[in-house]
Amino acid sequence: MTSAPSTQTSLAPRGAETWRLYAVMGIGSFVVNGLGAVLLPLQTDLGVDYASVALYPTVYSLSTIAVGLVGAPLARRLGHTRLLIVSLALLIAGAALFWLPSRPATLVGALVLGLGTACMLQVVPGRLSQLYGTRTDIAMSEANSAASFSAIAPALLVGAVLGLGITWRFGFLAPILAAGLVLLISTLRHQPDDDRPAPAPLAATHGTGAWLVPFVGAILVVSSEFALVFWSASVTSERFAVDDSVAVITMGALISGIAIGRLFGRGVISRLTPYAAAMSAIAVALAGFITFFASPVYPVAVLGLFVNGLGLSIVYPILATRILAAFPGNTERGSQLTVLAIGTSTGLSPLLLGVLAGQMELHLATLIVPVYLVTLAVLLTLRRI
Repeated sequence: MTSAPSTQTSLAPRGAETWRLYAVMGIGSFVVNGLGAVLLPLQTDLGVDYASVALYPTVYSLSTIAVGLVGAPLARRLGHTRLLIVSLALLIAGAALFWLPSRPATLVGALVLGLGTACMLQVVPGRLSQLYGTRTDIAMSEANSAASFSAIAPALLVGAVLGLGITWRFGFLAPILAAGLVLLISTLRHQPDDDRPAPAPLAATHGTGAWLVPFVGAILVVSSEFALVFWSASVTSERFAVDDSVAVITMGALISGIAIGRLFGRGVISRLTPYAAAMSAIAVALAGFITFFASPVYPVAVLGLFVNGLGLSIVYPILATRILAAFPGNTERGSQLTVLAIGTSTGLSPLLLGVLAGQMELHLATLIVPVYLVTLAVLLTLRRI
């Protein structure tokens, strides 16, 4: 059965815990996108080949998948607050290890960073569901908006410090250490917002399809996003022969579209059913990709990527909320599946596109993105959320 649209478009008042959860999503996004931004200078520092440095995202995603498999019992045993404290401590430890100019230390650092961000992802959706009930989709959209805006920062910071002749570590790891310490101290000093009035719970959905369809859908939409996050700059450089520093702006257009879409998309989410909102967003994403893929003019291609990001922006929050709704009273299980979906996507999608690029032009290999999106649209039509 298709869920009715929410009649509320505001989360006010947001408590201190909500803002901390948004900040947690932001730092987690900074980590995963920053890892992509530092692979090239890390490769130079360690003197290894591309295949060796490509191991870092794989190690990171494997740790995310591991938490996705055991996250629910872990969250039940520790509770959201203690698991969040553990995740922040892991993030600080991982950043410290990644700072060391040693391949074993940086690999372990990537693993620990992945564990930390995955534990954060285990906490945030479930806790927002407890705080906001039927308005969880709006809260998830805002949290993911914070994550998307944070995703823009790593490339800018790393590029800036490298341009000044400073090690990339100050652009990537110093912000993680600083923000991680601030959030850890804040979480230790402040109690959760348990004195808030109990929200109306999410409308429960039932049956295996209730969680399986949005789970597979989440894998497809995040796969679309990360295929372009990791490869759009290379596609632009190959097609338009622009400088690498200019090509990075291309990825920024995608992430900016996602961030702006999530910031202002709550009106769409609240006024339409989840199915109608998701299908409308998929149509926008497809139109943006077609423009990016087909345009021979660089600025128009970048605009297409921005529009693609606008479309992609609200689909994951909608699907994540549907996953949570499939487990009423067991938000830990729903959060576990969202983490598993993200880990699977980040581990497999960029790798698959890279394999395809070895068989054809990279530009043509990006056609895997509309395949993901059309498959998602068909899936949602066959089993409406």
